Formats: sequence, structure tokens, C-alpha cells
Amino acid sequence: IGFLVDIYDYIQLQWNRYVLDYSKDNQRDLLDIASRGLGYLSTHLLALRITIANLQNAIAGLLFLVFLVWLLREIAPEITPYIQAWSLRLPELNLFGRNRNRHHLATRCFLKIEREFKKRGITRSPWETPRHFMEGIRKSIPSVSETCQQFLALYYAARFGNGEQAESWSDEIRDATATLLKASKETT
Repeated sequence: IGFLVDIYDYIQLQWNRYVLDYSKDNQRDLLDIASRGLGYLSTHLLALRITIANLQNAIAGLLFLVFLVWLLREIAPEITPYIQAWSLRLPELNLFGRNRNRHHLATRCFLKIEREFKKRGITRSPWETPRHFMEGIRKSIPSVSETCQQFLALYYAARFGNGEQAESWSDEIRDATATLLKASKETT
């Protein structure tokens, strides 16, 4: 029992020295003892602590941005289409990729339809997505409603799908584009 009492006294003295009488020197002594016991691991633990602190700050910043977007959508739901259209234009901010998407067949067909209907008075606002623009065409020319739906399905499948379109896809989107252009010329 005397041996256990000595161990208890030693632990109590160390507790009093490092915890109750806390000072930077005592902490440095404790860290020196720990580093001798752990070897190189103590410096890596300090680096890991700093990395974790930086990750916490980055995650907090991202969550704050997500919160701001959610708050904006809750406060002003009419802004949501504008945010969506702006986010779709983000690749245009890239200096090297500014006109890269204009060479895509679906984009060329959509821009052709947009130009033709602009001549006829059906314009597309900057915040409107292709779906909103096609809704405007459907309202002004109800006879092409089915063609608008077909064009939108082909457009979104090409632009945001997995890249596996049917072999007849290009013919179908060209036919839908020709039908819409013909309808725009008949409305004059």
C-alpha cells in the first residue's frame, strides 16, 4: 500500500504543478516531456491543430455563403431566376472560355431562335433562362407549344446532360429550330 500512496502523491504533485499552478514555464516543461515521449509527433500534432483551425474557418465561411443564398431566396423569391441565370453565365467570366460554348449546336440554335423572335418583338431579358423565354413564345404563339417543349428537352439534354444523345439528336434539334423560326416568320 505504501507504493500506491507514493504513486498517488507523485501524481498529485504533478497535477498541482502543471494544472493548478499553471504557468508558461510549467507548460513548456510538460510539452518537453511529452515531445521526448512522443518524439517527432508533437510538432505534427501542432501543425494538425493549425490545419483543423483553418478548415473550420473555411467551412464556416462556406456555410455563411450558403446561408446568405438561402436567406436571399426566402426574402425575395422573385430574384431566384436571376441568380440561376447569373450562375449559368459564370463560365463567361473566364477569359479563355468566353466564347467556347457558342460553338455548341444547342447554343447556336437557341441564339438563332432568340435573334429571330427579337425581330418579331418577343425579347429575352438577361435574367431569363431558356425555359422562361420559351414560355413567352408559347404565350404568343400557342400552336408551337409542343415544339417549344421538344426544343427545351433537347437543349437541356445537350447542355446539361451526360453527353450521350441519340444519333438523331442533331437532326431533331435542327428540325425544332426550323419549325420555331418558320412560326416566327408567320406571325408577322
